[in-house]
Amino acid sequence: MPLKISVGLCKKSGLPDYGSVGANCNVEFEVDQSLLENDLQAFHQRVAKAYSACRQAIDDELGRDKAPQNGGNGHTGGSSPAPRPATQSQVRAIHTIARRQGLELTAQLQTRFGVYRVEDLDIRQASELIDAIKPQTEAAGNGR
Repeated sequence: MPLKISVGLCKKSGLPDYGSVGANCNVEFEVDQSLLENDLQAFHQRVAKAYSACRQAIDDELGRDKAPQNGGNGHTGGSSPAPRPATQSQVRAIHTIARRQGLELTAQLQTRFGVYRVEDLDIRQASELIDAIKPQTEAAGNGR
């Protein structure tokens, strides 16, 4: 018997002059009930992917709304663009450090940033994660 899974996220960002912009994403999908009973990790991964897709869609939409537009309502001045995604170098570094340390990367990402993939981090988050896990490498004697 299929289970219906509903995932939803909503995010609101402030704009200058007390304005704001918001976006939401709701996704529904079905999974076989046996997945919940027999493979809880796979169930969590399916749900996590849905949340990740919603999070990316919301961030993309809010990034478009914050982009300066000609003829806008005047609230775009001084707004900051959407955060840049993590660089490929950061992604590789995080995977390398985590592999050397034997870290459960998914748990680190979920706990610290609410994402399940390194590629879903922005450039600041990736830098923060590298700084947080790199000293562990050096403390283990693998650093220089």
